[in-house]
Amino acid sequence: HWQFESEIWLPIRRQNDPMRATNYIRQTAILTLALWGKDNFRAYDSEATLPKNITWALKELNIDSRDVPSLMDDIRFEFNDRQNLFSMLI
Repeated sequence: HWQFESEIWLPIRRQNDPMRATNYIRQTAILTLALWGKDNFRAYDSEATLPKNITWALKELNIDSRDVPSLMDDIRFEFNDRQNLFSMLI
């Protein structure tokens, strides 16, 4: 299980605009993309224009915007898989 150390997480959390980050740029881009994916994986529209902060994050992470639909599919799969595992535990 991977997560950010607190010395990275706290400065990122205090930023008011990820695109203006001056340090921890890659980590900020990862968190920006992860949070957006979490909020949008159910109702993702591949025809919709991506928000500016997401195009910024994709650029910083060297991810082609054409890969976003498959990335969202991966997020959906992971979410459903974890939901199923949780259901089996109950």
